[in-house]
Amino acid sequence: MRSVLLILKLVFFLLVLGLAVQNSATVEVHHFFGRAWSLPLALVIFLAFTAGLLVGMLACVSRLIRSHREIIDLRKQQKVE
Repeated sequence: MRSVLLILKLVFFLLVLGLAVQNSATVEVHHFFGRAWSLPLALVIFLAFTAGLLVGMLACVSRLIRSHREIIDLRKQQKVE
């Protein structure tokens, strides 16, 4: 099982590496107030993916905290009974 997982990770890495090599052209990212950065396209894609991942994780944090508190309360109730 470990070898299959390792092979899948290697294939995923090679696909991402191929994407980065194919998208190595420099693009300008324009910000507020007329600021602009020149970055490789692969880096811009990676940063956008990472930002989306972080926003999604932050959206789940309140639900996880609420669930964790509920589990603690239920364990306390179970000990009392």
